[in-house]
Amino acid sequence: MVIGLSGVAALVLAMPTQTSAAIDHAERAGTAVGARITRVAAMVAEADDILDFAIAGQPLDEALVAYGATSGVQLIYDSHATRRLRAAPITGRYDRVHALRLLLAGTGLVPQFTAKRSATLVGLVAEIEPAGIQDGAVVLDALEVTGDTALGPTHGYVAKRSATATKTGTSILETPQAVNVVGRKEIEDRQAQSVSQALLYTPGVLTQYGTDVRYDWLYVRGFVPGRYLDGLRLPFGARGYSQPRIESYGLERIELLKGPSSGLYGQNSPGGLLNLVSKRPSAVPVREIQLQTGSFGRAQAAFDLSGPVDPDGRILYRLTGLVRSTGTQVDHLEEDRVYIAPSVTFRPDADTSFTILSQYLHIDSPGGGAPQGLPTLGTLYTNPRGRIPTNRFIGEPNYDRFKLDQGFIGYAFEHRFSDVWTVRQNLRFAHVEADTQRVQAIGLGADGRTLSRYAWAFPERSNLFNVDNQAEARFTTGPLAHTLLLGADYLREDSRYDESQLRIVPSVDVFAPVYAGTVTRPPLGTRITQGRNQVGVYAQDEIRFGGFSLTLSGRQDWADAITRTLTASTGALARVKQDDAAFTGRVGLSYLFEGGLAPYVSYATSFQPTSGTN
Repeated sequence: MVIGLSGVAALVLAMPTQTSAAIDHAERAGTAVGARITRVAAMVAEADDILDFAIAGQPLDEALVAYGATSGVQLIYDSHATRRLRAAPITGRYDRVHALRLLLAGTGLVPQFTAKRSATLVGLVAEIEPAGIQDGAVVLDALEVTGDTALGPTHGYVAKRSATATKTGTSILETPQAVNVVGRKEIEDRQAQSVSQALLYTPGVLTQYGTDVRYDWLYVRGFVPGRYLDGLRLPFGARGYSQPRIESYGLERIELLKGPSSGLYGQNSPGGLLNLVSKRPSAVPVREIQLQTGSFGRAQAAFDLSGPVDPDGRILYRLTGLVRSTGTQVDHLEEDRVYIAPSVTFRPDADTSFTILSQYLHIDSPGGGAPQGLPTLGTLYTNPRGRIPTNRFIGEPNYDRFKLDQGFIGYAFEHRFSDVWTVRQNLRFAHVEADTQRVQAIGLGADGRTLSRYAWAFPERSNLFNVDNQAEARFTTGPLAHTLLLGADYLREDSRYDESQLRIVPSVDVFAPVYAGTVTRPPLGTRITQGRNQVGVYAQDEIRFGGFSLTLSGRQDWADAITRTLTASTGALARVKQDDAAFTGRVGLSYLFEGGLAPYVSYATSFQPTSGTN
């Protein structure tokens, strides 16, 4: 599968791994392969630039990503062959060919340059069997193996890079902050049907409410995390009911950054933030169709299609969709879901990428979207009348309902100006509209079976526009290698929340329920409208010296909000205006040992104004 390596494409092939002595022997013997490598390498070197390299001794996969980011060379290699190899450290000024040869010294691999910025890593044998040669070339068996990148699929269960922690795709091992990544393979192997289910084994995460088809209710280290999709903030609304439900089938990975993280993202809780990474167009065709069935009348169909549109692979597409209809373990609680996510990538040249990302999700859930809380007597505690069944529905089948419509459209743009500078812009407009009406419990009567109830409704809708501009520079100053990130972002969210008055409805027997049949929606009680703005500028420098890595980041934010609360019964209108500004940051130092251990120390800050409260 073709995967981007920090802007560098990697097509994975299988090849025999040999020793450097074998390579030297093959070249001295004047084989066709060795002669061609030497000839092309010499051609590339003649016109090559001299670049500054500062790559520590580390696993070869990690070193190749760092090399690709500095040189801009597209690498074709076998991740199986490189998995247990280590790269030699290189520091200094070299051309692309010489630097790659030094990096591969002792690994048994040699670069075969086909152009100035395109190379295949091959293994040569001292005695080439005739069956392995076709016209003097080594035959390589093709395998579909994925390399690990900041935005692409993880290799197995363990991700090596994250786009969330530093926004630069830095190795997780060198990131001085806790990062948990749940990749596509783990999501599929565990058959996780939601983001909440995918995070069940993640330390420090608490999920709530069980069967809830409306939202992913999460706490990270005791706080509600900020939620992002592809690095951009998701809507939340004035009361949190217009937050979107992100379909897990459309995700490539789920990344959880723990601890204060305002230094790059602005307003966030000290617990951390959750960044969801969408599936993106692939240069290698993807053809997947799923048909599923299960308990409670579950029926689901899904598809994932991707590949190049034109022969040159300059235009790539992806179309992911899902349709589901199912009941749940709670009587009368059902879900109908439709999800579609088209995306397209334009790559006019090797240095430019423009990806349009869009998706639409519709959920219709008779039963209110989530089970209501049952009385403690008869569940947690003994009730003389017996035990209340866990599938008991205490709402009103003809009234309880949840509907969600959400749509996103935006783009991710990246252009590499030189071996030093790369610019990126991520932009998205999001609309979320949720409508919930439910009948819920007030309390259990003295007889232990009569449950008093009330009806209410609480629709909310939200529009969010945000844009994040980044400029990244990779350079050296003496023995120090820098990854400098400069950025500025802006978001605007407008939301409206309408909460009805409460209306008492007939009680129900929790052991033998007879529903009222007809419940009308109560009139408006409270309306909250809110507009929020956030502007932030930030800078980050990742400095490497040998095995040391120092991360320095700082950000200045200006946030304002206007919240208007209308009380329908009196016509009273309350207005709260807020203006907040804060400087936040992070400083972290890590050291990468040869054995792959990287202890670190860090200090970070965050801020999160409470909108609507004076």
